[in-house]
Order: sequence, then C-alpha cells, then structure tokens
Amino acid sequence: MATKGKSKGLKKLRLTHWLTIIGGLTLFSSWFVERNFQNNWTDQKENLKRSQLVIDITEVNRSTYELAYYAEVQKPKIDTPIVAFIQQRLARVYLDLLTWSKGRVTDDAKGYNVLINAKRQIDEDNRKYLSTHEYVKISKSFNNISQVFGKTYMSLDNEYSDKVDLVNENEKYWSDRFSFLYILGSVILGIAFIVEKTKGVDE
Repeated sequence: MATKGKSKGLKKLRLTHWLTIIGGLTLFSSWFVERNFQNNWTDQKENLKRSQLVIDITEVNRSTYELAYYAEVQKPKIDTPIVAFIQQRLARVYLDLLTWSKGRVTDDAKGYNVLINAKRQIDEDNRKYLSTHEYVKISKSFNNISQVFGKTYMSLDNEYSDKVDLVNENEKYWSDRFSFLYILGSVILGIAFIVEKTKGVDE
C-alpha cells in the first residue's frame, strides 16, 4: 500500500512539474515573442506615419506651385521665364512625390536607387536649362514628368494605403494569437496548481 501511494505521488509530482514548465514557457515565450513583434509593428507604423507627413508637406508645395502655374498660363501675355521657373520647381515637386511614394512601398532597394539617381539628373538638367534660358527644354521635361505623375501617383498612394492596412491586420491577427497563448499558459498553470493541491490532500 505504501509503495502504491508513493508511486501515485511521484506521478502527480511529475505531472505538476511538467504542467508548470509548459505553462510557464507558454506564458514567457508568448510575452517575449509578442514584444519583438510589437517593436517591429511599432517601427513599421512610425515609418509609415513619418513618410505620410513628408508627403503632406510636399503636397502643400505642390498646390502652391500649381496655383501659381495655372495663374501664369492663363494670363493674356505669358511671361515665359516665370512660367519656366515654376515648371522647373513643380517638376521637382512631382519627382519628389513620385520617388518618396515609391520608396515607402517598394522592397527593391536597387531599383529605388536608380529612380533617385534619375530624379537628381533630371532636376540638375532642368536647373541648367533655366540658367541657360532653354525654356523649351524645361517645358518638354515638365510635360513628360506631369504625364508620369498623373498616371502613377494615385496608384502609389493606393499601394501605401494597402500597406498600412496590411500592417494593422497583421498586428491584430498576431495579437489575437498571443492573447490565446496567454490564456492557455494561465490555464495550464492553474491546472498544475489544482493538481498540486489535490496531491497534498491525498497525502
């Protein structure tokens, strides 16, 4: 009888031991991994917010130059140097919006660097054309950039919105999973406590 009681006690001791380990590991690992995930989500969301702030500020510049441009071209007598200056500045704004919008949604670092270098070259050429009074070249460059901007800017903005939604969805999905693991770990530890108490009563 004593041997059976001792054997039963050892079995319960092993059970509570493993339940405590499993429950503790479940709680700790879910807490540890969630912290790492949370840091990643926070960084992503902060980067996306900062990128939108830059875009919003540049959009103000875009509106200012567009208003000035349309006001100039609608005058009875167009001042070509002023129009060329506004076109050069507005082209730069369009290029900035395109490159920054592309940069926040692409994972192709090499392709993005090519785009940045192209933007710099176009802007340098337009500055040179402005200083040498080659206004026709500025106008052609401006028209080409305007067409690209009109075709791609909204789609890049939609990609950004989709990326923000994806980050939020992933955060909610994994937060729900970690909440389940917290509950599971707590339940296992609760069972271990109950079994331990039952062992004490039996003894």
